[in-house]
Amino acid sequence: MRTQIQNKQRQSVQLNVNPQMLQTFRLLAMPNGELERLISEKAQTNPFIEILPLRPNRRMSAGLSRQIAAGLSTELLGYKLKAKTTSEEAIWEELKFSVDDPKVKKALQFLIGNLDEAGYLPPDIDRHAEQAGISRAAFARALWLLQQEGAPGIGARSLQECLELQLIREGRKNSLAYIMVHSYMEETARGDLPAIARETGAPLAEVAESLARIRKLQPRPGLVYEDAEPAPAVKDIAASVTMADGRLKIALNSLKISLYEETGYLESMKEACSIELRQKIEEAKALAQQLDYRHTALLKVLTALVRKQRAFFQSGIHELKPLKLEQIAGSTGMHPSTVSRAIKDKWLDTPWGVFSFKYFLAGGIEAESGDMLAAGAVKQMIRELIAGEDKRKPLTDQLISDLLQERGISISRRTVAKYRTQAKIAPASQRKLNLHV
Repeated sequence: MRTQIQNKQRQSVQLNVNPQMLQTFRLLAMPNGELERLISEKAQTNPFIEILPLRPNRRMSAGLSRQIAAGLSTELLGYKLKAKTTSEEAIWEELKFSVDDPKVKKALQFLIGNLDEAGYLPPDIDRHAEQAGISRAAFARALWLLQQEGAPGIGARSLQECLELQLIREGRKNSLAYIMVHSYMEETARGDLPAIARETGAPLAEVAESLARIRKLQPRPGLVYEDAEPAPAVKDIAASVTMADGRLKIALNSLKISLYEETGYLESMKEACSIELRQKIEEAKALAQQLDYRHTALLKVLTALVRKQRAFFQSGIHELKPLKLEQIAGSTGMHPSTVSRAIKDKWLDTPWGVFSFKYFLAGGIEAESGDMLAAGAVKQMIRELIAGEDKRKPLTDQLISDLLQERGISISRRTVAKYRTQAKIAPASQRKLNLHV
């Protein structure tokens, strides 16, 4: 009997979901590229649908009005979707006349080809160079040329190295700013001025001045070579989040259609139209309403996500917090299944790279402080530890676990190995530098 009642209830729910609502949910789950193709097909058979160019909808964008203090990012290497924007040809044109040795030229071309869009090299680039048959001497010379004669900060393997390179180029290697980046990176990233002043013995005002100088450096030196044309994948990026005047601003990459904006035009046409044309008019109006719902739902979800992950957008991956889909649903008043559709196959352009919406919804690890750290934040700590290791004695997974334990993060060796593998970083035995040239 209970089963029969449940079946009847299920059938009742299914009957209440009409075709228009099903189509609305279908459009909500579509990425922009697929949605644009669908509407283009409809526009070919419906004269009342005119698709407008895909662009960030400024009129419908939302800003988070609360003031947020400017922060220092501790992460520039992330999961990227966008096509590479760093121009390899531009960098090569800038540096090619500095190279005569064919071996160094090969090494330089190899390094340039491995730069990401922010201008960074992978932490284990030396291992990849060795596998490519590049000698240690040629690698070292090519890296020196790239870092010393390319854009300031280009060719770094971590944000810390990037900032150090820029300060050295400015002749500030002996400055307090360099000491802060080199020896007190974590405190500098947090803006913990009293701690830095206490450790260095420098006046608080001088520490504040040095921090201001550091924040003027370019954390993404590869943007100097950025192409003028947008990346081909831009249509698959659902939205962007930027910081302007101390505020986080959201802009949706919205798809719109034109339906003759003159008031009452379509309604007046219906009287003189055939049944077939009337159906086309209704189809166009329904599509416009469905797209409007999609836009509103995406904006609600994204606004809730940005508010809950505000520290990430301000300061980088280290500030990523554990977040569940149900929390977003609770904040928006939407059903979890609707939120799930809204984030499906959607990507977000941030100051730190392009990330899947789902990237922000993850579990975490509890620190000694009681705070929860997202898995992505812990992975980034592992990346940075490996980036700064002695390549002659690379860190084992157990040593990384011990170092994280010292930071108050309880994580097992097996979990470190799991996160390292997910980050596509080789084990210590394969990262060890071969000293034979």
